[in-house]
Amino acid sequence: MFNDCMRGQGFTPQEELSETPSDGLNAGKGQDLSYNGAANAREVKVYSKPTFESEAIYTLDKGERVRVLEVSEYGFWLKVNYDGLGEGYVERHWINNI
Repeated sequence: MFNDCMRGQGFTPQEELSETPSDGLNAGKGQDLSYNGAANAREVKVYSKPTFESEAIYTLDKGERVRVLEVSEYGFWLKVNYDGLGEGYVERHWINNI
């Protein structure tokens, strides 16, 4: 059961997800989008696939910018283009929308 207290903690009811603007922060399942982001920590790993078992192909420094292209199905991973060098996947909580 969803209530206003949960909404105050940043949760969104499932039925409202399709109505949420595509600002990258509230994107729904497997949604294509495009916005600029920046790493919010040092040594943020960019992976070749959206899994920790994949190869880390690049490391972002704090403040380094990326282009966010897509949010994974469950919202944990972002598909990014980094420095025009290629595409990879970053954990969503390490990238701030700018």
